[in-house]
Amino acid sequence: MTTVTPSETTLRLLVWDAPNIDATLAGLLGNKPTRTTRPDYEAVARWLVGRSGAVEAVEAVAFVNVPPQLARNQQSFVHAIRSVGFGVYARPKLKPEDDIDDALVALVADRARSHRLADLVVATHDQALLTRVAGVAGEAVGVTQLGFEEHAVPPQQPGAPAFVDLEDVPGVFHEPLPRQLLTRLPREGLLFPPLRPLLPAPSGG
Repeated sequence: MTTVTPSETTLRLLVWDAPNIDATLAGLLGNKPTRTTRPDYEAVARWLVGRSGAVEAVEAVAFVNVPPQLARNQQSFVHAIRSVGFGVYARPKLKPEDDIDDALVALVADRARSHRLADLVVATHDQALLTRVAGVAGEAVGVTQLGFEEHAVPPQQPGAPAFVDLEDVPGVFHEPLPRQLLTRLPREGLLFPPLRPLLPAPSGG
């Protein structure tokens, strides 16, 4: 039997920037995501495992900021995503500048050293973070951004990663998100309602 060293093992890796995805989803919903409007991480896991291309290992890691006052609330969320196969890196949010970016980049760099990255999926809309991750992964690694089309890098921009809209992943959302995308207009057109009332007319003459 041939022994496969870690550097020869092909890996499909998903890193999930939870603070960024949550904030972007909250903007689409108009309020904070709830248990019923959050993505179904089990559906994400099925999609990740089923992506085309043969690999020997698949890994998904979510990166989470934990304000101390919300630690108890987030405990069940962390347990739930771990129970469907995600690893979780959790960092206390003690100061505004506390973030998970460096840890996320470090994990990708570590996996690029210990495995042969065949597929890297990055769930974020932080373009600076996406650039850093692609840099440590190496030019030979195909990078896919997972998120929401409204905030994706335009595909015509040089060096833009491949993009998958989260809502196109089967079963991720139990109800359609309240989105109006110009790329998905019906043939008869669509009236977009205002997002806020008109400002009152200025007084005086």
